[in-house]
Amino acid sequence: VVVHHDALRLRFGRAESGWRQWYGTPPSRPLLAFEDLSALPTAERAARVEARCADAQAGMDLAAGPLLRALLFRCGPADHRFFIAIHHLVVDGVSWWVLMDDLWTAYRDLARGTPVHLPDRTAPVREWVSRLREYAGSETLRASFDGFLAAPFHRAGALPVDFPGGGNTVALEATVKVELTADETEALLRQAPTAYRCEINDLLLTALGLALCEWSGCAAHMVDVEGHGREPLFEDVDPSRTVGWFTSICPRLLDVGDTPEPLAALRRVKEHLRSLPHHGIGFGVAYFLGDEALRGRLASLPPREVCFNYMGRFDGASGAPRAEESCGPTRHPAQERGYLLELNGHIADAVLQFEFGYSRGMHAPGTIQAVAHRFHEVLRGFVAEAAVVRERASTPSDFPLANLTQAQLEKLLRRFSAPATTD
Repeated sequence: VVVHHDALRLRFGRAESGWRQWYGTPPSRPLLAFEDLSALPTAERAARVEARCADAQAGMDLAAGPLLRALLFRCGPADHRFFIAIHHLVVDGVSWWVLMDDLWTAYRDLARGTPVHLPDRTAPVREWVSRLREYAGSETLRASFDGFLAAPFHRAGALPVDFPGGGNTVALEATVKVELTADETEALLRQAPTAYRCEINDLLLTALGLALCEWSGCAAHMVDVEGHGREPLFEDVDPSRTVGWFTSICPRLLDVGDTPEPLAALRRVKEHLRSLPHHGIGFGVAYFLGDEALRGRLASLPPREVCFNYMGRFDGASGAPRAEESCGPTRHPAQERGYLLELNGHIADAVLQFEFGYSRGMHAPGTIQAVAHRFHEVLRGFVAEAAVVRERASTPSDFPLANLTQAQLEKLLRRFSAPATTD
C-alpha cells in the first residue's frame, strides 16, 4: 500500500528558502510492529496499548521518515488490536477511506494466497499541485472573488472569553458533544435539503451562526470552514482516489441578521456560502499561490476564532469494531490551539454527532454546553419544520441566469405560490 501511494513516501525539511518536500525511497524495513500482550492483566494491557500508540505517534521524523507507523497487538487467542498512525502532512479524511479500502483488499488477497491487485490510483499529488499553480494565475480565479470580498466583513464580532489571558493549549482542551437521533439524521440528509433548497452545510452553519449570535450578542462571526479540497476544478484531473493532504480552509461570514430568524438567517448564510465557487477551495489557492494584490486583500480579512469541519459519514471500511483502548494523544500537549472553538461533525451508526472543542483555560464548561445546546436546538428545529415548511430558503444564487435580488425573488415566489383564484 505504501509503494502504491507515493504521498506516503513524502519527506519534509527546512532549507534556506523555507520548507521543502520530496519523495523518499520505498521502505526497506517492515512498517508493522507486533507485540503479544495476552499474558498481561486487562488494565495493564490497556495502558500498554495506549503507551505504545502514543510513542508511535510522537516518534515520526519528517525528514527521515517514514511518516507512518502500524502496530498489531495480540490480546488473546482470537483477540487482536490493529493501530495505524499517519502524519497529517500526507493524509486527510478522504485519504483514510482510500487507504483502509486498499489495506483490506491487500489483506484479503494475501490471505487467499493470490497476488495483490489494488484499484488504480487517480492523479498524483504532484500533478494536482502543478495544476493549482496554473489556476492561481488565472483570471477565472481572480474574478471569482468579486462577490465574496463584497461581504460586510466589518460586521464580524468577537467571542466572549470567560478567563481572559488563560491558556489555549492542547493539554487544556475539552469537548462537549451533541447528536441527533437516527430519525432526525435521516431527515436532515434526505428531507431538509429539498425542503429548504440547500445543502447540509448551509443548515449546519446557520445553526452555528445563530448559536454564536445568542452567545455573543453579535449578528455576525467569522468562521474557518474546512472542506475536502478535491473539487472538480479540472475536467482532466481526478483526485478522488489520491492519497495526500488536500484539505481546504475558507473563511466565511456567518451573518444571521440583526433580528435573527432561522429561515431568514439560512437565506443570508446560504447566499454568502455560494459567493465563492467550488466550496471555497479558491481561497487557499489564491492566499498561498495567487498574485500579491489579491493575497493582501485576503490577508486583511478579520481573524477567525472558530473552525468548522463536517466530515460526512464515518463507517469502517473493514467492518471491524473500534477498539475500546485509547490510542493516546494525537497532538503534543504543549501545542497552541489555533481557535477558541473547534467543531468537528460526522455521521456514525446513522447518527449525526458534533464535538465542540474548547480550552478550559479560556471558557467554563457551562458556557460551551449552552452554545452546543443552542446549536443542537436550532438544528432540530430545522429538521422538524422540514416536513411542513411551505416557504423554501430560495436565494438568487439558485437562479444565476435570472440576475435577481433577494427582494425581487421573494416577490416572484409569493406571486407563483399564491393559491389560484377563479372569476
